[in-house]
Amino acid sequence: MRRCLKSSPRAASARLSVLLRGNRMMTAWPSGAGEALAISGLAALLGLVGLWLATRADRWELEHPVPVAGFTAGILLGAAFLHLLPEALQRLVLIERAVVWGGAAALGGYLMMTLATVLVSRVRAAEVAHQEAGALAMLPIIGIGLHALTDGIAYAVGAEAKAAALPLLGLGLTLHKIPEALVAHGLVREGGGSPRQAILVTLLAVVLATPVGTLAALPFVAHIGPAGLAMLMAATAGALVQIAASHLLPHVEHEPGRGGGPAFLVGLAVALAGAFLLGHA
Repeated sequence: MRRCLKSSPRAASARLSVLLRGNRMMTAWPSGAGEALAISGLAALLGLVGLWLATRADRWELEHPVPVAGFTAGILLGAAFLHLLPEALQRLVLIERAVVWGGAAALGGYLMMTLATVLVSRVRAAEVAHQEAGALAMLPIIGIGLHALTDGIAYAVGAEAKAAALPLLGLGLTLHKIPEALVAHGLVREGGGSPRQAILVTLLAVVLATPVGTLAALPFVAHIGPAGLAMLMAATAGALVQIAASHLLPHVEHEPGRGGGPAFLVGLAVALAGAFLLGHA
């Protein structure tokens, strides 16, 4: 009995110490967390704008916004090659074969995004061949939701790294929220969903997924270590390259004369100016 009484203050103190350390870990958000959350909020707001536009015309057919696609592609490629990837290599400088590791991480991000694209494309092909399987229309929505979730994680990574690319990431990744919401809403309606179901699914997959991704990632990115953070930055760069090269630039290439080329050059110029004016730290 005496042993229990003597040891209980120590045990209580130990439990309190563990609890305090745990609280500090959970509250140790990056200094750029506010900026990342603000950008996520802007992305959600633009998703709401796209949803509102979709509800204005139930059979809304969005023409390819070629200049927006070109500008966004320039921004994302610039953020990847001029900001995220160089900064990742700088953070890996003390690791043997740093360039190889950084390149491998970037390639991994590119391939993961490519795999997701292939899976979604196969689902869409099956959807065309089997129109009666309306449930298949929800699978591309899942892909859109995962993409939006990845956007939010990218904001958190940029916040932890204090990366100069964070404003450019916000500019580039939020621009596609309006057409993304229109596409999601249209997929649900074409799959036989009601207007209410289309609104609910678009809210979850487009509007809320990005802030949720940021909120979920912010408490953890501070504890993955410099090397892990650098690898994650390089992988994010690879994913952005895939989005720009495979999803955005084809619109510019296949629809010449609609302002996509000049807009792409403007986007690159903005990214290049940011690289010189903002630096990498």
